[in-house]
Amino acid sequence: MLIAALFFLFFGRIIFLFGFVISAAYIQTGEKGVIKNYMGQELPFISVLISSRNNGRNIYSTIQSICESGYENSRMEVLVCDDLSTDDTSFWIKKAALDFQDVRSFKNNYKLGKLFSIRRISQYAKGELFVTIDADSYIDHGSLQRLIEGFESLNVGAIGGRIAVKNHSSSLLTNFQISLYVNTFFIRRALESKLGNTQCISGAFFGIRKCVYEKIWADIKTTHYVGGYFDVFGEDRFLTYKTLTLGYDTKINNNAICYTQVPNTLFGFFKQQLRWHKGAWRINYIILANIMGVIKLGAIRSLLLTLPCFLWILRVSVIAFILLSNNFYDNLILTLSFSILLSPTYILAAYFFLFDRELERPYSSLNFFLAIMVIGPLWYLFDALLVIPFALFSLDVPNSVARN
Repeated sequence: MLIAALFFLFFGRIIFLFGFVISAAYIQTGEKGVIKNYMGQELPFISVLISSRNNGRNIYSTIQSICESGYENSRMEVLVCDDLSTDDTSFWIKKAALDFQDVRSFKNNYKLGKLFSIRRISQYAKGELFVTIDADSYIDHGSLQRLIEGFESLNVGAIGGRIAVKNHSSSLLTNFQISLYVNTFFIRRALESKLGNTQCISGAFFGIRKCVYEKIWADIKTTHYVGGYFDVFGEDRFLTYKTLTLGYDTKINNNAICYTQVPNTLFGFFKQQLRWHKGAWRINYIILANIMGVIKLGAIRSLLLTLPCFLWILRVSVIAFILLSNNFYDNLILTLSFSILLSPTYILAAYFFLFDRELERPYSSLNFFLAIMVIGPLWYLFDALLVIPFALFSLDVPNSVARN
């Protein structure tokens, strides 16, 4: 019985090998070249939207990477909102507005959070396409063009880039997170993107048609999560989900790269994962509450939307079985052993997909091996037995760990 439970608990890690083989052999996640035109015409005018709070000089580097990304400056504007920072963020935003073309600065009178700060400045945006980028990130040269490339198909409503670890050399913990991002973008989301059904486009580098964004916005205020309100958990998941329900495809381009700063402390990593898990649980709640409407979207789309919901419910059931079992410690050791056996697959995938990407490869093979084989199994156990249940049972707790 326990072996069967473990199979379902680590279901995602078991199918990882199959996803790895399929992705490596068949998936094309974007052209490496930069597009020369857009639907046979000039590049579309885009608005890059950024919300920043207490990012200091980093926000200047982020804006600089956008303005020097290679996208035609006359076809782009950058709108940056200071969400009531208490440091010198406002100074650096204003400096960027002076140093670079078509950069506009805004400042909130009170703290709004990322979601509503982006909404505020979007009302001043002139672009036909919106692109959001996190304030602590920077994009690779050519990545804006590669991202916009996907909108040549009128069926695509939103498209995301690939998020890569900027500070991977900081510690064993940041080394470990390389494997998480490889799994997410090169395996799972690449397969979803091939079907036009990417379930979550990361808000760190998110492109969406303005017309789609405006259609979605009314639902943000009227949608009720557990607890009866909408807050900043999972706004990227919500935007992706609503884009799919409007009949548009959602995709990613793994060659449109955005480098982000990942947590380098266990507490910071815990807060990030808790926030993400809450977002996942809440979007699952929305999907299941609207199950009849989801079914009308067609067999493939409804299956891809609902399957993660039931897998998460199954995971919690398995977790409850382990926790409530009479042989708790034996089950715990067996669970940990099971996870260790699967860990080498992440090492293999990371080196395979990042072989020709010097900026992203682990700085030390030994450190990366230790991170995957030691931190990995312990974290997956902690995540499964504590973080996921805690996220579920604290959905109605006011947001105390939100980003920005």
